[in-house]
Amino acid sequence: TSLTIRTAKAHGVRLVPGSLLADIAGGTDIPVNSLHNQGVARLAPRLVAEGWAPDGTVEAVRVRDAIGFAYGVQWHPEYDWERDDISRRLLERFGLAAESWAARRRMPQAAE
Repeated sequence: TSLTIRTAKAHGVRLVPGSLLADIAGGTDIPVNSLHNQGVARLAPRLVAEGWAPDGTVEAVRVRDAIGFAYGVQWHPEYDWERDDISRRLLERFGLAAESWAARRRMPQAAE
């Protein structure tokens, strides 16, 4: 089925040791699905690569000096979050960051 194709682990990704993504994943070598036919040719100045496929394709990036959770991954954790712990933890961390951002936006601003 198409769900099986979307959730199948197609290759590994090596994450930067000590990075937030490696912390979320619980290690530096993780299996991921692969549905893309494009990739990052050149990183923008504020993007930092934090994960690579065996062929050197950039698979994970973060925004340097971002105020909040600013990561991007080339794989699709949303397809397998119910069965894959790494996908679930990544999406949970994103959700917590979104909740925190929303809570800060609701806080009344200090009087000037």
